[in-house]
Amino acid sequence: AYAESPIGGHYLNRLIIRYFHQEHGVHIDALGAEDIKINTASAYYPNQNTQLDCVGRESDGKGTKRVTFYRSDIFQLLQNPLKEWTTLIQKVCADLHPAAFEDITHHPIRLIGGGSQISGLDAFINQQTGLEVECSEFPRECVLKGAQLFHRNH
Repeated sequence: AYAESPIGGHYLNRLIIRYFHQEHGVHIDALGAEDIKINTASAYYPNQNTQLDCVGRESDGKGTKRVTFYRSDIFQLLQNPLKEWTTLIQKVCADLHPAAFEDITHHPIRLIGGGSQISGLDAFINQQTGLEVECSEFPRECVLKGAQLFHRNH
């Protein structure tokens, strides 16, 4: 089941990049999308629908263009993928050996990476799955450490 769903923060970044290209006619790079995801995105409808600006490269490549968007635009864009994440977590838990599932129920799921910094994501996953969820204090560093460990062991 998990191989079928797009997962991870890079997928969300691609959605943000596509949104700005299709809706505003500008190209933003992966770092710009990451910044918008971390600083603008929310798992819940934003209390304040703040108007924000973004500068991107014009589609014709001839210059830059400042565009205006709202926090609610990013919220709506990411709602389906975030719901897919919670469905995926539930499917993975259903496939786990009972001893492994018991371990998860006694220890929180730890979110890492840029996507883990989406406002309210931990509470959203908890609400949807009933599992305890924590965000890492150093989410990007965890990804790097995990890659180092994987590389060292393979």
